[in-house]
Amino acid sequence: MIVFDIINPDNTKTIIAATVDMVKDVIVINQQNIKPVPELGLSYDSRFIQGAVRTDEGFILLLDIEKILSNKDLANIQPLQ
Repeated sequence: MIVFDIINPDNTKTIIAATVDMVKDVIVINQQNIKPVPELGLSYDSRFIQGAVRTDEGFILLLDIEKILSNKDLANIQPLQ
């Protein structure tokens, strides 16, 4: 399971949990280490990529969860009881 903290336009927080098949690693990333993804030469749709972080093993692409989930998806999120 992956948990996302989303800050809403009104500064409230929405926490979303998503079930995943596998988590390889958990790391802490400093905001200043996130670099923009270049548009040239990509073989994938970069609209859903928030940025990239260089590590010792290569690059990690950071997904933009707000763009992956549609507004309809976000509107259907139900609070935990």
